Amino acid sequence: MVDGQTDLIKREADLQVSGGSNLPASPIEQVVELAKDPNFDPAKFETMVKFFREERQRDAKIRYNEAIASFQDECPPVTKHEIAKIRTKTGGEFTYKFASYDDIMKIIKQILNKYRISIRFSFPPSSKPNMIRSVLTLSVGAHSEDSEMEMEIPKGTMNVAADMGSARTYIMRYHLTGTLNIVVQGEDKDANVNNKPISENDVNTISALIGDIEDIPGAKFDELKWREYIGINEFTPINEITTDKLNKAVSSLKVKLAKLQEEQ
Repeated sequence: MVDGQTDLIKREADLQVSGGSNLPASPIEQVVELAKDPNFDPAKFETMVKFFREERQRDAKIRYNEAIASFQDECPPVTKHEIAKIRTKTGGEFTYKFASYDDIMKIIKQILNKYRISIRFSFPPSSKPNMIRSVLTLSVGAHSEDSEMEMEIPKGTMNVAADMGSARTYIMRYHLTGTLNIVVQGEDKDANVNNKPISENDVNTISALIGDIEDIPGAKFDELKWREYIGINEFTPINEITTDKLNKAVSSLKVKLAKLQEEQ
């Protein structure tokens, strides 16, 4: 702490002792009161204001962290019960369960209000082609924090607006639950509880195979058909493919790659 700051704080303490309950309550009023002192150095005013600003920012950050922690302690799990049907361009169809954004908000809104947590989404353009970018702002009082997420916009359908709308809805609920650590649990009785997301090495392997296929001149890779074949929907990130689908995913890509390479 600089000497000027120390002097001003000491002088404030003296005012508190001498002024008692008549001392102004707000920091700004206290600074104004100090400025009336004939010995007050105007050059130190900026230092004092900076000190109060930093203290307010620190207090706001503490209140923010406490509110988020309290929310996470009280937030119940959200159950997947909405059923979506995905129809691919090949004419196939499969279903999956999810918790809609509206359903999530119905469960968490009261707790958000209780701790005065506000949320806001914005969708600035992504620097990458065929990607949607989401910025989620969480605010408590004077303190706000942003988190960002990007995902690929589904391709292969004829309706671009519908693709964008679906991607935006998906990324909102995925971004919100991930940022606030909201537990989303399924009801599928046939789900294998031992299945876990594949490892980072497996993600790299699948991504590399897809990249090798797409790098072949004139190659046509129908990703929606491949996703349907291994049993995942068009929005599922590669790193959320579960271990039970790994062998099928990798082997099908290797077969496709080998066939394309033979045709060259």
